[in-house]
Amino acid sequence: MVKGISRELFYGTGESPGLVLCLTVFGDGKININTAPKAVLRALSTEMTDEAVKLLDLYRREDKNNLADPVWYSRVSGTTGMNIPVGLMSVRSDFFRITAVGLHGRMMERITGIVKRGTGGRTVQLLSWRVE
Repeated sequence: MVKGISRELFYGTGESPGLVLCLTVFGDGKININTAPKAVLRALSTEMTDEAVKLLDLYRREDKNNLADPVWYSRVSGTTGMNIPVGLMSVRSDFFRITAVGLHGRMMERITGIVKRGTGGRTVQLLSWRVE
């Protein structure tokens, strides 16, 4: 663990999610605004409110909306004037967590892996895995 980070803060409690859901050691540090959890959206700007996060989440779930440009958030009512650095955001992910569960009778095994999508999206590299 990191000094000053409690188990509850990292993993969360029944009342609040933990940092583990919002952090990764993989990637270039950019946040995919199209798929980021609400807690990560909330952290993008000190001006971001819970209501703005709700509006952003609703907007990105609508099939008709174009999410190809990372500044699409500025078109959402309630986010006008928010200062989110463009270099902080992306609209593409290349790193993914995959969890597979195998069942056989009463036996169960869960494996979680982190993969990286290669250039052009035609290859995948397994970066880490663990049996839980």
